Parts: sequence; structure tokens; C-alpha cells
Amino acid sequence: MKKLYFTLLIIGQCVLAQNKTAQDTTKSQELENVYITANRTATLRKETPVAISKLTAKTINEAKATAIYEIINKTPGVLMVNLGNEQHMMSIRQPMTTNAYYLYLEDGLPIRPMGIFNHNALLEINQYNLQSIEVVKGPVSSLYGPEAVGGTINLISIKPPVNPEFKFGVQADNYGYRRFQAAGGATVGKVGFHIAGISSLQENGWMTYSDYNKDNLNARIDYNISPSTRLISNTMYGKYYSDMSGSVNEDAFYNRTYKSTSNFTYRKSDALRTRLTLEHDWNSNSSSYITAYFRDNKLGQNPSYGIKWSPTVNPTTAKGEVNSNNFKSYGAIAPAYSKI
Repeated sequence: MKKLYFTLLIIGQCVLAQNKTAQDTTKSQELENVYITANRTATLRKETPVAISKLTAKTINEAKATAIYEIINKTPGVLMVNLGNEQHMMSIRQPMTTNAYYLYLEDGLPIRPMGIFNHNALLEINQYNLQSIEVVKGPVSSLYGPEAVGGTINLISIKPPVNPEFKFGVQADNYGYRRFQAAGGATVGKVGFHIAGISSLQENGWMTYSDYNKDNLNARIDYNISPSTRLISNTMYGKYYSDMSGSVNEDAFYNRTYKSTSNFTYRKSDALRTRLTLEHDWNSNSSSYITAYFRDNKLGQNPSYGIKWSPTVNPTTAKGEVNSNNFKSYGAIAPAYSKI
């Protein structure tokens, strides 16, 4: 008997706006996309001499994505491979790999410090907090260092809305997947804020030992000191835990008996990233900013591919290989830009 698969998705949105006239005669005009990643500053596409694509807020909202790869894969020449429970490989104009050929940014700041293996960094991302995604297909090492040799993905967070706004969503299916998400924000006087949270849970799925849970919270506060000076605070905290099911042999695959060969493997992440940015526009052609940041990340695993078993020493037992990639880092960035 075939299993019945269904997905239930409920999305709600509430916007409280100021009073408007019954007929709005203002004409809408689509402006040219502005890109940041290729030059570290806002630049028109025609002034950006690199292969760069942008996924807009409209594309992200329409995708109703369960995981970030469902959005990024809408970029031509890019394939983010789902390895289960938001774990991934990446391919940008070259073969799929887990090697550190690509740099992942969050509002222009690397998610990982240089030298820290950045594979699976995107499992910490809250897709409900994204305003846009910029993908550079090719090296931008002169701006971001050697980790950007194959390409760069910059995830840009939502800015505080002018009017009070709240939205929520619920998703579920008959394979034990559930997701709850909510976001809201407003601007009061000189202060604007936006908060977005997401909680995903997988239990008793179609494959044994494939459960996972993920909780992410993002908060941004903007303080407009003056029309030309802004103070921006951005904080992210996330926890992730996933079982890592083992492989199945050919007979089990064709018989559709997806029983895991291991029940003690896992991958987990505990991440905190916070930053404070002071921006100032000197005139229409030049601007400066200084960003102070702190990152605290614990990424551990007991991977299924690291299980060791000997048919002669003790064939009734196997042992895993526990490893961790933890770091704490802090620093400051203070570039200045000028257009001629």
C-alpha cells in the first residue's frame, strides 16, 4: 500500500498602516536592482563587472521554502545539494563538493572566520529573516579573502518596516515534519526593529534515525541618529541537532526498507553572532561604516562516515569518531567608500 503524502502550509500576515486615501494615484516604478556583495557597497548591476545574481524578497516569499537550498537553487549556475535535514554540498559553476571553495556571508560579514571549515554553515540560517540573497559566481578573493575562490553567497536580513507588521506560518506533513515561524517589526520615531523566529522539528520520518530539530531567532534594531547617520544592531542565535542516518545497501533500497545501520551518529550546532554597525553618509558619493562583531560557534558531530568496524577484533561492536569545530572570534571592520 502506497503512503499518502501531504503538506499543510498556513501563512498569515497582518500589516497596520497609516490612513490612506480611498484611491492611491501614486504610480509604481520598478527600479534597477542594487548589489552589495561584489563591491562591499551598494552598486547598480550595470556598474558591477562580475557574474552576480540576486534573489529578491518577492522570490523568497513566493518560494515558501522549507530550507534555504530551495531558495538558492533558483539561481542559474548554482546547485545547493540537500544532504538531509538542511545539511548540504555546494556547486557554483563547478562539480559538487564539501570543500571550502565558497564563502558564506551574513549581511556582508563571513559566517565563519577564515581558516574555519565552512561546510554546512548555511544550516544555521533562518530563511524567514531574509530580505534578499546575492550570489557571486566566481572569485571575489580581492575583497573577501581566499575562501571566496569559487563564489560567494551573501544573505541579507530584513530591515525594520516603516509601519507595524506581523506575519506567521505553520507547515506540517504526514512524515512527522513540523515548522512554526513568526516575524514582526515596526519603526517608532528614530528606532526601528525586526524580530524573526523559526522552529523546525522532524520526528519518525520515512527513514529511520533521521530526526532533527532547529530553532533560530534573529533580532535587528536600527537607530537613526540623523538622516545621514545610523546605528544598527543585529543578533542571531540558533540551535540545531540532527541524527545522521547511515547508508543502505542495494537490496534494502529497492525493497524500500530504509533502516539505518547506525543509531548513535549526529551533527549539532550552537551558534551566536552579534554585530553593531555605525554608518555615515558624507555626501551622495561617499560613505563610511565601522562594524564591531562577536561570533561564538560550536559545531560537533559523530558522522556516519566515521564509524569504524572490524570483522576480526570485535565484530559485534562499532565505534564512532566524535569531532568538534568550535571557535570564538571578535573584530572590527572599518572601510570607506567614495564614488567619482
